[in-house]
Amino acid sequence: MGGALLGCALLTVALTVNAAGERAPDRQAAGLSAAQQTAYALAVASFREHHYAAAYGRFVRLADAGHAPSAQLALVMYRNGPALFGSEWDATPEQLEHWNALVIQDEQDR
Repeated sequence: MGGALLGCALLTVALTVNAAGERAPDRQAAGLSAAQQTAYALAVASFREHHYAAAYGRFVRLADAGHAPSAQLALVMYRNGPALFGSEWDATPEQLEHWNALVIQDEQDR
């Protein structure tokens, strides 16, 4: 149960935007091309609309391209899929290793 609560908390924090519902903070979109920024915004919107499979797929593509915030969200969704979303998400061991490295590096760079 504690893992599910932590997952919910992480997703809430990661997907939080300002009260007006505007796009994600610049830090989360930093370093993304215009197309990737659009993909990230669509991933967040899909998540908020409870279209979790679409959101996961978008976060995965961005994470695979090296976007640390998307990697963090993909990891949370992957690890808590059955408990929070009623689904198990696919990821290869190489993807999981890459996403973990991105998240760790992002934390160290802060």
